[in-house]
Amino acid sequence: TKEPYRMFTSRAEHRLLLREDNADQRMTPYAYSMGIISKERWEVFQKKMDMIEAETQALEKIKIDPSSFGGKNKSKQPVLSILKRPEAKLEDIYKLLEKPLPEKGVLLDIETTRKYAGYIERQKKEIKKIKKYENAKIPKEIVFSDITGLSNEAKQKLEKVLPKTIAHAQRIPGITPAAISLLLVHIKKEQNSLTKKLDLKELVAESSLNLTETQISQADSFINQIIKWNKTRNLVSRNLKKKDLVGHFLDCAVLHKRLKQGSVIDLGTGSGFPGICLGIIDPKREVTLVDSNRKKTSFLIHVKNELGLNLVSVKNLRVEQINQINETNIVCRAFKEPSDLLKSLANKISKKHKIIIMVSEKETPYVPGFDIKYKESEASKILEKKRGFIEIQMS
Repeated sequence: TKEPYRMFTSRAEHRLLLREDNADQRMTPYAYSMGIISKERWEVFQKKMDMIEAETQALEKIKIDPSSFGGKNKSKQPVLSILKRPEAKLEDIYKLLEKPLPEKGVLLDIETTRKYAGYIERQKKEIKKIKKYENAKIPKEIVFSDITGLSNEAKQKLEKVLPKTIAHAQRIPGITPAAISLLLVHIKKEQNSLTKKLDLKELVAESSLNLTETQISQADSFINQIIKWNKTRNLVSRNLKKKDLVGHFLDCAVLHKRLKQGSVIDLGTGSGFPGICLGIIDPKREVTLVDSNRKKTSFLIHVKNELGLNLVSVKNLRVEQINQINETNIVCRAFKEPSDLLKSLANKISKKHKIIIMVSEKETPYVPGFDIKYKESEASKILEKKRGFIEIQMS
């Protein structure tokens, strides 16, 4: 972080490798190559390293009874294995072996390196993995708040900066190697899930839809715009990923086959499902999007202009403010219970209208004066989720 008083040693990257006792091993070779230290000091350092190597090799050949150091098995074990036990101290082992003690720096280095060997090796692997993936791109649609195990501080910093690569994320103050590892795991998990029938083009190919490359490009742009604007506008749930929105598009797009000839009005359209989808699928059909949330309607106006949907219009209204519905088809998704919706449409519709409500569960409610049927969506089999429509017309 930027505040000096928060520069804790515990926040140091790879702190098991950046120990006080191995500072000379890390820095002396650089110092000597740059001419900062004398040849005499370099020879002293070399002598210490030779002693560490010699003592380590000698200890590797020695086995002792581990019972003196907390071991229950009395069969002899290698000294360097016993040294990993919390109770074992190298100085005590030397006394037991009646060997002369090496200098303090050598003793401390061997003991620390062996006692934490497993953790040090794991940290080296983490460094190698992060270096390997430092140029990896971070998907635009990733939601940092969804990363399990990431601290709130790390989530806030990542969401503020929105790094484009792993290397970029590493340079953010306060983002630790542990946070980078969690980010890499999350990205890999997301990429794996996206390969399971979640590519827009592949999903469309599995359906009866016959879309052009331009329409697929428009759909992808629409989804990306939702992700971008959702960071400030709350258009959809923050938990939704791009794969979910791709599924929503398909679910809405197949709705166009249930429509009658004529125009469409989408009540409570929210982020544009299904209205924008229908505008992309059938660019020659007039579609009116209605929503009472001004932030959402401003987004819809932006999207319709961005995608060139000239026959799509947007109205910032409540359903109750509409005097008469002239459009032939009335559609809505996640808006109201069928009976409540029909009450709000009283005196605004006639027998010419067809109402289609998108639902996730099969239901055929009874409402006097209306014929109501449930139709399963073709998206159900493709998405492997329950999807359907309630079709309503006046009796």
